[in-house]
Amino acid sequence: EAATRRTYVMAHAHTASAARRCVDFGVRSIEHGTLIDRETAEYVAASDAFVVPTLSTIHMMKEKGPGLGLQKIFADKLGTLFEDAQQAVSVCHEAGVKLGLGSDLIGPLHEYQSMELVLRAEVTSPLDALHAATRTNAALLQRDGELGTVAEGAIADLLLVDGDPLSNIDLLQHQGAHLAVIMKDGNLHKCTL
Repeated sequence: EAATRRTYVMAHAHTASAARRCVDFGVRSIEHGTLIDRETAEYVAASDAFVVPTLSTIHMMKEKGPGLGLQKIFADKLGTLFEDAQQAVSVCHEAGVKLGLGSDLIGPLHEYQSMELVLRAEVTSPLDALHAATRTNAALLQRDGELGTVAEGAIADLLLVDGDPLSNIDLLQHQGAHLAVIMKDGNLHKCTL
């Protein structure tokens, strides 16, 4: 039904069995996929679905959650869950799953959203993390060629980084401190040149 309306369905799913059921029902994007195993990753890849892992959410809840009221017993379990999530990203990457990039960090943890790039790069590579945030997310949103690329006719969303994010992806953190130019839809929002 979603496809007839030129849209898609995303679902929050953590386990391998939940991800498989989502794919069986035509879900285009699996958010989190924290416990996806190799067999399920291959199934997801063959179905042409996407997975949008959220490593930063688990990591920051482990680090900052107790100070925000998360009980210590739950925060302690997040260390193991984070390792599981890293493994899921790795098997999805190896299986050829289209990995988008996003986070569920809101409220007081909002400032750490860009940490997703750093954590993803640790599992895949800085280039793969940047592709996930640009090209893959554009494809997920069904806006290939319009978003996530620098090309004639594309929407001009551009960042000029003070440094090389392929050798230091951490430059994309810190709320734009290392961004000399921020352009959104052709409009300058920051320019320190």
